[in-house]
Amino acid sequence: MSNHIVDLIGKSFHVSIGEPWDFESNAGQNLMKGRIREIVFDQTGSPLILCEVIPFSSSGRSISSIVAVNRYQNTQDVIESLRLSGSAGLNFIFRRSGEIFSVDNVETVLNRGADCSFLVGTMKLEIELNYSERSAVREASGGMA
Repeated sequence: MSNHIVDLIGKSFHVSIGEPWDFESNAGQNLMKGRIREIVFDQTGSPLILCEVIPFSSSGRSISSIVAVNRYQNTQDVIESLRLSGSAGLNFIFRRSGEIFSVDNVETVLNRGADCSFLVGTMKLEIELNYSERSAVREASGGMA
């Protein structure tokens, strides 16, 4: 597994949801927050980014597991976009049943599609500063950070 992929696992993120326009989660209006749990590749080599998220409801079910996939096939290198800019426009697939995606079931579930729905938005990785970077920011801001 590439170091670039390993570096993304465990990263926290937030998503600005554009579709549906009235999306709401426990994180806020048109907002989803979570953490990258695992990255696997489908048969075509496209990344499937398995994530745990602050729960949201869909048809009365609590959803806490999503898979982030490229919004348009072959238009961006999702891993590179996240690694270099910390941001990528993606589709966020969830299981309407509320069941969790796993490395073992993700491709089968996505291929069947019957239990799946999706959201559209932009994932932005949360910036994680180490101690010396936090100190530098605090000093530069006059102790206000």
